[in-house]
Amino acid sequence: MTDRQQSVFYFLIVFLFACGAGLLVYRQYADYYQQKTEIDLEAAAAPAALPKPKAPTVLADGRLQVDSPKEGDTVGQTFTVSGFAQGWFEGNIAIKVFDGNSQLLYQGNAIAGDNYTRPAPFQTSATLAATPTTAAGKIEFNDYSAKDGSLIYQKVVNIKFSSFSSPLTGEVGGGDISGWKTYINQQYGFELRFPPKWAAMKVEKDGLSFDLPYADTKEYSFVCGVQVFTQKVWSDLKNSDGPHPFMEIDEKNGMVYAYDCGQDDEGFVGFEDYNNAVKTTGYRNGDGPYKEFSDMVIGGFKFTK
Repeated sequence: MTDRQQSVFYFLIVFLFACGAGLLVYRQYADYYQQKTEIDLEAAAAPAALPKPKAPTVLADGRLQVDSPKEGDTVGQTFTVSGFAQGWFEGNIAIKVFDGNSQLLYQGNAIAGDNYTRPAPFQTSATLAATPTTAAGKIEFNDYSAKDGSLIYQKVVNIKFSSFSSPLTGEVGGGDISGWKTYINQQYGFELRFPPKWAAMKVEKDGLSFDLPYADTKEYSFVCGVQVFTQKVWSDLKNSDGPHPFMEIDEKNGMVYAYDCGQDDEGFVGFEDYNNAVKTTGYRNGDGPYKEFSDMVIGGFKFTK
């Protein structure tokens, strides 16, 4: 090979190498540019993140600031309760929701985390356990003494309900209750009214347990009942480690009135449509005796003395 041919050969090798390196650099740049463009497009299409609420440095009353729901807000069956708290033992905020007839609709807790030296956020979801009997109600935020269980702080936020029924005015969901059965407990001074489906109901000797017969055996069994506790017993029950089945109804003269229901509400006389639906679908999501007792019967609870 002559010197000229060698020069041409080496030139071609260098040229091809340069072309390959340039192509590689071009492809890397093109890939980078494409990825950056896709990221920019995704960022442009994504909704702007909602700003987190800024933690206040000082609370107006030194203990609690409720951001949701605010005074006068309307709430549905499930709603969020949130805000900031300071100085709560273990960050535990006791929350209760009542309607205008003092019917307890929700009872639970929210945790404010590290709130000893500065306000800390809290948030929880509240689901009403019964249908409100008035258009307006309230949320109580309570702090109890770790020593004796006495109430040491309370904040009240007045709210409105998006839906409610009025059993005491003669209408529940637009229906007349003139044919309902009235039960009056003379010993504890309260009254309940039972819809027609409870026509076969029998009241136990204690006057606080309401039984219905099974459709197949005709044997009576406990459905739901009312219990009356002293304030101390009720406080001990709420503060116990294990769960309890009772839902508070109201308080009067140092006594707490609560109710509970059994374990299975299928098969009772008077609720044939519900029984058939449970057998067909396997779901207890209709208007069975437990729900009717909670919504309608307890919704009409009132004191007689």
